[in-house]
Amino acid sequence: MNNTIVIGHLQSGFSFPATICAGSPAAFTNTTTPVGADATWDFGDGTTSTQNNPSKTYTNPGTYTVQLVVSSGGCSDT
Repeated sequence: MNNTIVIGHLQSGFSFPATICAGSPAAFTNTTTPVGADATWDFGDGTTSTQNNPSKTYTNPGTYTVQLVVSSGGCSDT
């Protein structure tokens, strides 16, 4: 008897505008492969989102570290 197994692989990724101004919304685009994984965003200012392609408005100028965590079928990637 033979069984074939498929080992899944997620690769997270996202894009954002080159310039983001305080007080203006910025669109973040999830470019994760494969498409359809659950997304959890951390915008580095204490706010999060589970939208696939969220919009975020930063109220204060500064430097923020944005993280996208994706999960599907028990696998995850950041």
